[in-house]
Amino acid sequence: MPVAIKVSVDDRGVRKLMKRALRQTGDLSRPMAALGLWMTRDARRRLKARGSEDASGALGKSLTFTPAKDRVTIGSQLAYAAVQQLGHEGIRAKPPRQRLAIPLQSHLRRRHVWPSDLPEDELHFGGWSRAGNPLLRDSEEKPAYVLVEQVAIEPEPYLVFGVQAQAFLRGRLVRHIGLE
Repeated sequence: MPVAIKVSVDDRGVRKLMKRALRQTGDLSRPMAALGLWMTRDARRRLKARGSEDASGALGKSLTFTPAKDRVTIGSQLAYAAVQQLGHEGIRAKPPRQRLAIPLQSHLRRRHVWPSDLPEDELHFGGWSRAGNPLLRDSEEKPAYVLVEQVAIEPEPYLVFGVQAQAFLRGRLVRHIGLE
């Protein structure tokens, strides 16, 4: 399932320059392609700096861009791309499973290991979390996972059209219409 994320330009100066460049040239696909490349590289850098959330680098590698005469679309084929960018109000457990397993131990999170990946005798139910959710413990009696009915995921944007991206686009637009 492809995911595309729309980023609007809030900088009035950049918007004005885009309109002028589009009026003069009729096609901004070259500066939009340059912006797409810049933003995907910046997103990969942000994802890499996070570390464990994208340990395999799959999300960064999956980012693609498609320039058009007045925009660039940046997206990913990965289903969790939008959740990483925008967050999610409440992911609920679906039957027959009534709970989601959230890793408590950082080494499990980094390796993306889930209870279904482990041998049956490695985990057992053992107590409750402070919030009243059941805990799965490992063979050494350390809490390994908390079982919850739903979880909210905070957004962690990796595609950011910030000051640097706006300055980059402004420079490309100026060059495109020959003001430089």
